[in-house]
Parts: sequence; C-alpha cells; structure tokens
Amino acid sequence: MTGRTEELDSFKAEISELQAKGFTSEILRKIKKIEGRFGPALLSQVETVEKCQEIEKKVSSLEKEKTDLKNKIQILEMKKG
Repeated sequence: MTGRTEELDSFKAEISELQAKGFTSEILRKIKKIEGRFGPALLSQVETVEKCQEIEKKVSSLEKEKTDLKNKIQILEMKKG
C-alpha cells in the first residue's frame, strides 16, 4: 500500500467510527467547514461579530432617540402654534 492509500483508509475508518457514534454526513460536513477556523482567525471573526452587535445596538438606540426628538418637536410646534 502507498502512503496515500493508507491515509485514505485511515480517514475512512475514522469516518466509520464517527458514523457509528451517530454523526451524520451533514454533521461531518459542517464540522469540516468550521475546522479551519481556529486561533487568531476565529478570534478575529468573534471580535467582528461582537463589534457588529455593539454597533447595531448603538444604531437602534440612536433611532429611538431620533424618534423621541421628532415627537418632542411635534409637541412643541403644536404648543407654539
């Protein structure tokens, strides 16, 4: 057997073991997709998500403030008028 054949057989055996434990092909594909995301790259993605969520909260807060100010302006204009 060549090194590649042995490696392929090893992978097949690992896959069979995981499937025996209940891992479906779909789960294995998902694991493979996220497998490469680790260390600094994963940390960077997490930080980006956290920053995005923080910005979304600020935008939401600003939109509420804007609405409140518009309502106050309308009330003042009605009182003035």
